[in-house]
Amino acid sequence: RAQVQTLNGHTGTVTCLSSDSHRVVSGSDDGSLVLWTYKRHTAAGGGGGGGDGVVKSYKCNETGRLFATMADVELYAEKTGRSDFSECTEEKKPRTAEELARDKARLKEKIAAKRREREVEEKEVNKDLEKQRRFMGKEMAKTRETMEAEKRKRDYALMKKEKEDAKRERERLRAELAKDKAERKARGGKLAGKLSTEGYNPAGLSASMAEEDAKAHAAEAAELAAKAVAAGGGNSSASKNDVSFANAEERAEAVDKCIESLMKYKVGGDGGNALKVLNAYTKNLSQKPDEDKFRTINLDNNAYKSKVATLRGGTRLLQAIGFVKDEARGVLELSLEDRDLDLVTQTHQKVQAAYQQYIKAAEM
Repeated sequence: RAQVQTLNGHTGTVTCLSSDSHRVVSGSDDGSLVLWTYKRHTAAGGGGGGGDGVVKSYKCNETGRLFATMADVELYAEKTGRSDFSECTEEKKPRTAEELARDKARLKEKIAAKRREREVEEKEVNKDLEKQRRFMGKEMAKTRETMEAEKRKRDYALMKKEKEDAKRERERLRAELAKDKAERKARGGKLAGKLSTEGYNPAGLSASMAEEDAKAHAAEAAELAAKAVAAGGGNSSASKNDVSFANAEERAEAVDKCIESLMKYKVGGDGGNALKVLNAYTKNLSQKPDEDKFRTINLDNNAYKSKVATLRGGTRLLQAIGFVKDEARGVLELSLEDRDLDLVTQTHQKVQAAYQQYIKAAEM
């Protein structure tokens, strides 16, 4: 800021200042307000210009420019950074109309030049943005094409795998049919099978075919069950359940045999469906032992009737963990007295592992 003259008079710090071309008013934190008038100087003391020694303007010693008021000096000093100013007795003449027009034209030219520069810069920026937009568009198109190509490859691989799986399944079925045909021819039109308390089940047949064979041999299974009841001394509980076990070891052994039997059902995934349902039954029993609804299975339940009851080993596995068939009520029921939570938990783990093994083998 320009320093023209030092004025002494306040005892405290000056906090406010106002001036015009003839006077200066200052205020201080000492509570005083002082009105100052510009002193007259000689030409040597005031500097610059002729006249009667009265300060009429302020001069920038670096450029020679004159200013009418201190406010103009401060504005110029702040704008240009110049600080060498002095009082001057030369009066700053007002600008003529020609000077004003010239300065106005000069200002318009500066504004127009700035506008042209800004337009040029904006064009360059827009050009760069357009290049970037086109580049990103091309990259996105390439990425989309790559993703579509990969999807087509995955779809083709999946379709190829499905065709190969279907082909292997057809070949397996042809081999099964040829094997059964040869066996029937060798046995006089009959297939080898096994007879258990749950009925007759030819090896390698689907659940629907096993159900038909089970009906054909139901009478023989009933006869075997009657003999078992008679051997047991006429136990009244045999009227509800035709399967009995001497101890927990026999039950666990029966569970293993039932799972092994269910694993043999390959056609149509019947064995896997049965294991999945049994896995749900045993999971609910082991994880929610306090809920009574899981201890009763309706014999007419669709999942049980179509996926478990028709397969050799399905119902027997439930009986091995304590379920008792009540024909009168049409249910399989597990009483609290017959329930063995350790056996139920072990059975759930075995069934779950067998189901996962079955699924893995089917995918190969």
